Amino acid sequence: MREEGVWFTPEELATVRNRVAAIFVAVFGLPAVVVSAVFGAVVGVAVAAVVVAVGGALWWYNRAFERTAALRFTDDAIQYRRGVWFRQQSDVPYRRITNVTTSQGPLERWVGAGGVSVQTAGQSGQTGAELAVTGLPDYEALKEQLMAKVRATDGADAADAPAGQREPGTTADDELLAEVRRIRELLE
Repeated sequence: MREEGVWFTPEELATVRNRVAAIFVAVFGLPAVVVSAVFGAVVGVAVAAVVVAVGGALWWYNRAFERTAALRFTDDAIQYRRGVWFRQQSDVPYRRITNVTTSQGPLERWVGAGGVSVQTAGQSGQTGAELAVTGLPDYEALKEQLMAKVRATDGADAADAPAGQREPGTTADDELLAEVRRIRELLE
């Protein structure tokens, strides 16, 4: 269980992303050998240099991104910040969360990590998750901690009402149901 209010990083994020970079170098490095055999050493060396340069840039970017990515639980929201050149921070209130899913791709499975995706109400027609974090070794425990926070805020609507408007122990759903019943009685 992660401590509330403390920033923590997706510990396996760089490992997963660097393995992707290594696979990129391996997959595109092999054609460089074939190109050098067919077109000559100069062309093959040029292709290999480009592949190594792109792989090195991916490796550097992954490390830089890992240093900026952090996640934390607060009293009323989950926060995620990231970005190498352009910094972003997402704050998702627990009361808006409608679904939390976990995922684990083959590379994440290889390093024992996974991802957590958070969907919310009112995403303005977005098709993906509002918040998605990968490279977490304890992704299932994080999902459970997040769901516990969401369940704890289910009754928060009743607490948010001005004093005297809600009876103790009632929720917004109870009040809505009572109002619908009153309307039905009036219509009958």
